[in-house]
Amino acid sequence: MLTEAMRTPTKPTGPSGIRSRTKKASRHQRPARPGKEVGAGATVDIEGVLYVLHNSNNGGASHAFISEVAKTAVAGKNIVIPDYVTYNGKKYPVTEMRGNIFSGTAIKSVKLPSTLTEISNSAFRETPITEIVIPASVKIVQGSAFYGCKNLTKVVFENDVMDEVHGCFQKCINLKNVKFPRRVGLMSYDMFEGCVNLTEVMLPENLSEIYSSMFSGCKNLKNVDIPASVTKVGNSAFS
Repeated sequence: MLTEAMRTPTKPTGPSGIRSRTKKASRHQRPARPGKEVGAGATVDIEGVLYVLHNSNNGGASHAFISEVAKTAVAGKNIVIPDYVTYNGKKYPVTEMRGNIFSGTAIKSVKLPSTLTEISNSAFRETPITEIVIPASVKIVQGSAFYGCKNLTKVVFENDVMDEVHGCFQKCINLKNVKFPRRVGLMSYDMFEGCVNLTEVMLPENLSEIYSSMFSGCKNLKNVDIPASVTKVGNSAFS
């Protein structure tokens, strides 16, 4: 049965209908606030990271979505995104995040959950992280996800097969080597544009094209393991 608080309409600030608010970070998980509809469910604030809990009414799986970040609360912190957010005895797997979610924040590091399915566009753009482990659960890495991460030196893909990895490491000036999953369904251009200290890359064995500007500006590149499946090299791929 809905409580009176749950019947009270809230003023939406965007498509998700999430109320705008400024709150201090807590060291503990705060009680979730009731949502007024399935698509904009309860919210939980965990140390400055806001999760929206989605309950499906059409047979799909319930999940948690990383919706907002309080920049001052996460500055200088080692961020651990939980696999699950628990509310009213129910566990919601953390599977998705908003685009640009940590972009420009001063987080020290981040540990991604083993339940995450996609890293959104510009998710960690221009953050000072030094390494990233991409869990086996992740199927898609969107464009510019790690753009301009100048301190990034280590990238680990835990899965051997992924659906999509778009140009996501542009201007990571201290990145030196990357080994992609064995098979990737789709890749795109500008992958390492401006990675001036990149020296070695192992590409997926099923890759069919070296995309435009994929290694543009990589002046110290010495070894690229190009698979026999490659039939096309795009414009300025190695310029």
